Amino acid sequence: MHAFYGSEYPQAVILDGIRMPLKSERRFARFYENDAEKRWALVSRFSDGSAAMTLSEMRSDWPNLSTRDRTDFCLACSFLSKRADFPDMIRFIMSEGSSKEHSLIAQLVASRLPREEAIDCLSAALRDSDPDCALNINHALITVSKNES
Repeated sequence: MHAFYGSEYPQAVILDGIRMPLKSERRFARFYENDAEKRWALVSRFSDGSAAMTLSEMRSDWPNLSTRDRTDFCLACSFLSKRADFPDMIRFIMSEGSSKEHSLIAQLVASRLPREEAIDCLSAALRDSDPDCALNINHALITVSKNES
């Protein structure tokens, strides 16, 4: 991780030549911010192995996770995409999550679930979504609809 984020990681990251100190560390992500440059970064703790989650843990923990932890998980979970249970994690969020969470993982649904299943999931999510979340879901639906198996 030092090669990508700089030698100070995890206390700070350097992206595009801008140093951003750690502002907060949460269960699934670290948040970095440089106020002067008005730049921020969210780094998945799954990327360096300092966080972990299995499908079984997700099923038991999800109801008790705060909205922020759920959001962080959705933003950080792409680093779990090579795991065999990742598609089931996506399915779980699509069945149990909120419109916001659906919006945050919409591109993962489009890329990691079988095409027809992704179209069905995203279409249902779009019908049930609030306007603030519809754009990401619609974009993912268009992406998967254009890709033929």
